[in-house]
Amino acid sequence: MYCWGEGTSGQLGLDLQENDSLVLQPAEVHPLLRHVSLVACGEQHTLFLNEEGKVLSSGRNSKGQLGRQSIPDQKTPARVQGLTGVVSVACGQEHSLALCQSGQVYSWGRGSEGQLGTGAFEAKVTKPRKIQALLTTQIPVIQVACGNFHSLALSKGGAVFSWGQNSLGQLGLGKGTPSQPVPTQVLSLSGVPVSQIAAGGAHSFALSLSGAVYCWGANNAGQLGINRVDEKGRFSPCAVTAVKSLGVSCISCGEAHTAALTKDGSVYTFGDGRFGQLGHNSTANELKPRKVEHINDRASEVACGRYHTLVHVLSSGLLLSFGSGSKGQLGNGDTANQLQPVTVQQTWSSQLPENGEKESPDYQTTKLFAGWNTSFIHTAPPECSESLRQISKIDGHVLQKWLTVPACGTDWKEAKSEITLVFSSSSCLVASFLRNSTDSPPSNVSDPYIVDLQAVRSTLRQLEKKTWISKQIASGLREKLIPNLLSASGLMKLLDIFLILPECEAFHADENIIHLVLPLATAILNLKDSSMETLKKWWSFLEPKFRKKHIHMFKRAVAFILKSGLFEVFKPKMRDVLCILKHFYKANKKATHSVPLSEFYIDEIALHLFLDQDLLNWRLWAKLEDTDETPIIFCRFPFVLNLQVKTNLFYVDACLIKQLHRWETFEAIVKYQMTQGASEIPPKPIFQLRVTRPNLVRDTFRQLNLANDEDLRKELSVEFVGDLEQTAVNKKDFFLHIFDQLIAPDSGMFWYNESNSLMWFPSNPTLAQKRYFLFGILCGLAMYNNNIVHLPFPLAFFKKLVGVKPTLEDLEELDSVLGRSLKCILESDEEDFEVLDLTFTVSWDKKDVHLDPQENEKAVNNANKKQFVSAFVDYVFNKSVAKLFEEFKRGFYKVCNVDILEFFQPEELMGVIVGKEDYDWEKLKQNTLYEGEYHANHANIRLFWEVFDELSTEEKKSFLLFVTGCDRVPILGMNCIKMRISILPHFTEEHFPESLTCHSLLLLPKYSTKERLRTKLIGAINHKRGFWKE
Repeated sequence: MYCWGEGTSGQLGLDLQENDSLVLQPAEVHPLLRHVSLVACGEQHTLFLNEEGKVLSSGRNSKGQLGRQSIPDQKTPARVQGLTGVVSVACGQEHSLALCQSGQVYSWGRGSEGQLGTGAFEAKVTKPRKIQALLTTQIPVIQVACGNFHSLALSKGGAVFSWGQNSLGQLGLGKGTPSQPVPTQVLSLSGVPVSQIAAGGAHSFALSLSGAVYCWGANNAGQLGINRVDEKGRFSPCAVTAVKSLGVSCISCGEAHTAALTKDGSVYTFGDGRFGQLGHNSTANELKPRKVEHINDRASEVACGRYHTLVHVLSSGLLLSFGSGSKGQLGNGDTANQLQPVTVQQTWSSQLPENGEKESPDYQTTKLFAGWNTSFIHTAPPECSESLRQISKIDGHVLQKWLTVPACGTDWKEAKSEITLVFSSSSCLVASFLRNSTDSPPSNVSDPYIVDLQAVRSTLRQLEKKTWISKQIASGLREKLIPNLLSASGLMKLLDIFLILPECEAFHADENIIHLVLPLATAILNLKDSSMETLKKWWSFLEPKFRKKHIHMFKRAVAFILKSGLFEVFKPKMRDVLCILKHFYKANKKATHSVPLSEFYIDEIALHLFLDQDLLNWRLWAKLEDTDETPIIFCRFPFVLNLQVKTNLFYVDACLIKQLHRWETFEAIVKYQMTQGASEIPPKPIFQLRVTRPNLVRDTFRQLNLANDEDLRKELSVEFVGDLEQTAVNKKDFFLHIFDQLIAPDSGMFWYNESNSLMWFPSNPTLAQKRYFLFGILCGLAMYNNNIVHLPFPLAFFKKLVGVKPTLEDLEELDSVLGRSLKCILESDEEDFEVLDLTFTVSWDKKDVHLDPQENEKAVNNANKKQFVSAFVDYVFNKSVAKLFEEFKRGFYKVCNVDILEFFQPEELMGVIVGKEDYDWEKLKQNTLYEGEYHANHANIRLFWEVFDELSTEEKKSFLLFVTGCDRVPILGMNCIKMRISILPHFTEEHFPESLTCHSLLLLPKYSTKERLRTKLIGAINHKRGFWKE
């Protein structure tokens, strides 16, 4: 080892005379220091750690910084008593730290700013004292670093601690935090897999295993590298974004400048440049990292003194220096400042190899150490070189060790401790699953997550097969990680832990929901707004299989609380979970590859929730924000409601409104009677339509046009003029036939596609707009009164009703040829467009349309093809039908509450209004009830089902229409159809079967033969189809 620079007080460990106190070129150290492996430099004192784990010190001792009592300045190195098994040392301006193999930290010297961490502000401590506060975590410390008046420590669990002066934010504990005499965790670095800590005069750095760099503290000269100056300092860690892609491997700090060494051997410097310590041939400050250009080969080491910098070049073995040389600290034989790298005089050339080839048997590792005005270089075989100890993490070796260790003995206990440690720490877990640098991050994310989620899943699945490991994992998560996350999440800079935790099966076990999942939801909601936005972006870019895992975890928590009857006890926590699911729902909608929206449905809500009360609360609290005092209202989270619940809510809402009208009528009648007719005549509680069969559409539209909004939301009653009896059958009869007339191609209301299978609004209507408004009311009445009607609209229609934008896939459904053609255009390249010769003028509904009014003959090319397709889709579904659709929508929402309908997905709303054709005839048979003397094994019933099974599909649909009044299946499936079969008394086998559609009742006479039953049944369903009275 060699040293040079100022030795006035003996800080070089050389017994120099006062008139010869500057060493201008490297000199071999004192014989006592020949087996030293690590050096730490203060202002005028130095610590030397030898290979035996003992510490020696020399230099000034005014504050006890040498660790010896009643001894003035010491020019000859002497041992610091009471320290053994030391693995690292660090020096501040006048204080010292020693880190032992056990993970304990000792301090001594000046403590007036709390930099000793002993709990007191002491001017002078001459003997090493154990820092007790670091022992309370029971996790060993693995690194220490010192600034002038502050100290840092990194634990094996990845926690960064700071103590001492905080006048410029160098502790990273936030504004308003005074100097700290005890170590305090830097919570904002929770979850960061820190690989190195470094401290300058009053600034601090943390380097992550991922290469990310975090900084805090003094920034008066740009020493934080964040492209700005902060005269008052920065009190919380922030990322140095300029080095994110550089692959930083080491950070070193001077008084007010910083140097970063990258994996490719480049050196970047920033901060104070007054003395040339940045190496840019200038004395200017640099506010962001700038590469030192005059280093011609790959650097292997960098060290910053107060105002100078040292760099070791690997291949040539050269040692370079630049910056202040006033005390000889540059080692070039001069005291002049150097603005760019110069070569240190290599007085050791006979002892060091001239190349850095690791294969060489003479290969030596080189370590550089720099103090205020001192410099040291140390070489040793690789096996003797002390490297920074790292935080705990899972790698291939550790994984195999845990999976194969016998479940007893010392090795097993050690493995249990290791597992608990890793799963107690966000930082350790993130460190365990870092994505390889060659892996692609999620596209279109400005700040992508750094963990490999497939590796997370694979590793955890292996570990969780072992019961004892699963228990250790759950213990670490429950007792340490989650409580720490709750206290730190509001400050956290790295969020990857929130992607890892849902992959742990412990979060999916009912017994852990209260202590793991609920506080995790709270911790997420405690994130700062900017962090929350980042996390939501990550969620949207997750692969569906990972996003689904997160969703299921939070769904399970809600279901568990509902099933356990703990709804009121955990109301605030339940709200947190629902809010997280809401964020996931929105993220999923933005995702390129989304999970089905049904994945959000929580079926237990239907079993454990009073829907009418939830609906009333939703109405009552509609204009108020959620607080801890407001009830949890699931209607505010409709995405978790399954189709059955949403459908029930719609009809409960309709029934409540109808009931309200009945009550108003009852009150009015009572008032009318009490006033003996002096008050207004009570309104009817129903909305009655009186129609004639020959003029069904005309009569209906005339009365709908005259009806007020309140009437439309009353119970609907339909009277066919001339009918002797008014029953509920009339409504089904009415809706069936009026829609048959209105949607018929010859009605002129709608445009039909080429196959006549789907209809759309015409772009050139021949009928008045008012007709579409009334048609909208009619559709609203059908849904409001629980009647399925046949509306052969494409899905785009229902999308528009609930505010979802139609897409090219919707156009392909409406017009398959056009849709496929537009898809081909999107897949075409530049050469294809020369052949296609397309323009933005297209033909739709027998009319030429200019999709770009500003440029009628604008050519379609590779650059604007997406614009062309989007404009075409927009024209078909929006612009061409804007007035007609708005009229329809206005009428529809006069009857149905838009706020509840928006609960539905387009596919669901389509199913509720028009039903579906997913027939399960076996289910119909299973659900059938028998009355009177009929039962499942009755001879006539057996004959009936034999005949039914032999019917064609169309005949079965006609039978369904005959019995229920509708030939389509309710959206909730055939289970909703409960057919009853009863005998017709006093009827002979000459009679046809009859039905009461309002009760789904089939009145079936007894028949002697199967053929007679078939004849009569088919005759009945054909004759009575549509319920017309012939």
